[in-house]
Formats: sequence, structure tokens, C-alpha cells
Amino acid sequence: MFVFACLCALATSVPAPHWRSEVLFQAPVKLSGCAIGDVDPGLPGAEVVAVGGNGGVFVAARGAEGWTGQEAFLATGEMIQCAIGEVLPDVPGLEIVAVGKAAGAEREPGQGAAFLVSRGEEGWRGEKIYGSERLVHGVCIHEGRVYVTGYDQRFVRLAFDGTSWTEEVLAALPGPGKTCIPMGDAFVIACSNGSLVRAEVRDGAWQAETFDQREKGRGRLGTDGTRLVVSDDDGVFSLIEDGRRVELLHGSLRQRGAVLADLVPERAGLEMATAGYDRAVRVFWAAGEDFETVAPYTDTERFHHLAAGNLDDDPAVELVACAFSGRLVLVEHVSGAP
Repeated sequence: MFVFACLCALATSVPAPHWRSEVLFQAPVKLSGCAIGDVDPGLPGAEVVAVGGNGGVFVAARGAEGWTGQEAFLATGEMIQCAIGEVLPDVPGLEIVAVGKAAGAEREPGQGAAFLVSRGEEGWRGEKIYGSERLVHGVCIHEGRVYVTGYDQRFVRLAFDGTSWTEEVLAALPGPGKTCIPMGDAFVIACSNGSLVRAEVRDGAWQAETFDQREKGRGRLGTDGTRLVVSDDDGVFSLIEDGRRVELLHGSLRQRGAVLADLVPERAGLEMATAGYDRAVRVFWAAGEDFETVAPYTDTERFHHLAAGNLDDDPAVELVACAFSGRLVLVEHVSGAP
């Protein structure tokens, strides 16, 4: 087990006059997960997808009169997270994979499931592609395959062979899996027992090991391929780089977003962002030996996820956050501002 040295470098808060926010869609239920991608080939640009407590998979798209949203698919249980990627190469546009419960609410006992949602000539369609004995909580898409993790403490790969879906358990986890992301040639899985696990192929076989451990559960992950940002259950938001974990935020409420992206092209380096139960979206950046932060948006309810992507021709990456208020919110830096 690799143990990272931990440093506290709490960021200095500064005003946020050069940021704007916009509510893209107001869902009738709480929203738990979101992602950005071109899921509707009939529309220009990328769309924003969110999943909700009723099992809804919502798609927000920009039209001539602004953003509108619709429920593209209704799963049979509460959905927790979603991912967008190329899963069916013969189908135009990217696909959505939503994960959560097979039936009922997140906190109720019962099985978990993953659903594939795509846009066809006749409209939106969805199907169940995976089932688990416990809640499926995390999902990512990488090189045409779907990877899931959940409360059954497994990391699983799903593949479509043109006719049916197959599943392969890649690793057993030390705790319930919450989030999984690709990072270089490996995957990182955040677990609710406080572990960060790296899973990769070594000597021809999949192997998994814990490389960072905290007492509290890990919630969300973001990466640029070499560095990692992590949001945790005790309100800590951290940057892991070169064997060190630097804690940027010490809150008292769960953080549920983790982004590492070029949110401000005018500024050197990448920015880090999180959102959580404190109802705020926060952005961090390095300022010499220290860090600074802004909170460009605050909601009336808790945030449960934060995602990043490009929604227009501007080089800046935008943030989208989803809240238990049902709001799907765009947060972006104003181009040309410092």
C-alpha cells in the first residue's frame, strides 16, 4: 500500500466577479449525477445529461431560444451517476450509461443496475445492461467499454459483442465503490471505507491495490491523466500529485464533485473544482506556493455531482452541477476576464 504524505494548503477565498451561472434545466425531482457529451447527433454541439431520484435520465440541449430539457428515459429505480461515451459504434452520437438501483430508492435494500440510453431514428431508447446484488454507484466509459463499481465491492467491465453484453469482474475492492475513472493506463476507484484503489493490468493479469487511505469515505474523482482531485465525505477536497495529498478545502459537509480542467484559459495551469452538501460550487487554482478559490454559484439545496466539458466554441471548459433542488446549473468563466 502506498501512503501519501498529506499537506494542508487551505485556499484563500477571493471575489468571483468574472464568473457567470445559468440554470439549464429544472427537473421535477432531485438530480444526483451529470455529464457532458454529444448524445443527440441531430443537434449542434454537446448536450448535458443528468439522472434523478425517480429514475429519470434527463437531456438538456441548447436551441435558438436557450436551453431546454426533457426526460429521455425512465429507469426502474433511482439513478445515481451517469457517463457519456462511444459504446455502440454503429449508432450515431454518443451513448449514456446510467447506474443506480434496479428498483426503488438508493437507501432501500435491493439490487443495483446499469442502463444504456441512446438516440435513434425513432427517438430515445434505453435498456438494462447489467445487474448487481447491491447498488451500482459509479460508472465510466473507456475505449468502447463500460466500467462500473458499487456496494458489492467489485470493479466490473461490461462489453458489447454486437449481440449481447458480457461482464468481467476485474477486481475485488476493500469497501463499497463510489466512483471509478480511467487515469493513464490504470483506473482509480474511490471507496466509502476511505480507500483509493488503483486497478491495472500487470504481468498479464488485473491487479488492484490501495494507494491512499483516509478515515472517511471518498466520494468523487477527477484527473488530468497524472494528477488526481478527490472529494470526501468529511468535506475535504484534495489534490494528489507526486506522492503528496494536498488538502485544499476543509469543510464539515460532504463534497460531491471533483474536476481538474482548463476552466480559465487566460490563466496558466489547470483549475480544480468541487461542489457538495454545503450547496456551493468552488473553483481552486495555484497562486505561487499557495492556492486561491472562488465560489461562483450557491444553490438552495445540496449538490451531488459536478462535471466538466466544452459546450461552445470558446476554449474554456464549462462546469455543470446538479443539485437535490432539481436544478442543472452551468458555471463558466467569462472569456477575457482575469
